[in-house]
Amino acid sequence: MSTAGVIGYCLMSEAMKSLPKLDWLRKGIRLPLGTVTASLAADPRRVSAGERVRDQIDVPEWLGGPRRETVTEESLGLGTYGEVLTVLTST
Repeated sequence: MSTAGVIGYCLMSEAMKSLPKLDWLRKGIRLPLGTVTASLAADPRRVSAGERVRDQIDVPEWLGGPRRETVTEESLGLGTYGEVLTVLTST
């Protein structure tokens, strides 16, 4: 969950936590540049409109670490709350 491009809350699955040498996402850090989430969060009109975005990314783009793993990044603008919900999933 992020507001104005800054992470406010993060919950990671046990599978994500098991990846080696992660850069843990913490409250107060900026969204990773170049992600569809950062692009959505940068435009309050898109967030207010409830826009959804989706992309295939490599785990290190969000979490760092040496292991390359393709995941789906999905984000949703939460309207008048001004927040963006982001979910990273893999199969």
